[in-house]
Amino acid sequence: MEGLARLIAEKPAVDNDRLAHVLGRSTPGTILGSVESMRSTYKANARVVAIAGLYDRGLGEARKLRLG
Repeated sequence: MEGLARLIAEKPAVDNDRLAHVLGRSTPGTILGSVESMRSTYKANARVVAIAGLYDRGLGEARKLRLG
């Protein structure tokens, strides 16, 4: 939840419908696995970067959040 809140705070123009769709397709285990694999590189930002990575997947460069 913290990562999601920080993402929305840092990127208020995020497409909420897309974010809900992407998160709805992901399991908590998938998201947590991504966070754990990113923790050594991104430290406290791993949660935000993992969610942004899910959001960015499949988007054109101009529409990506560019967090990680």
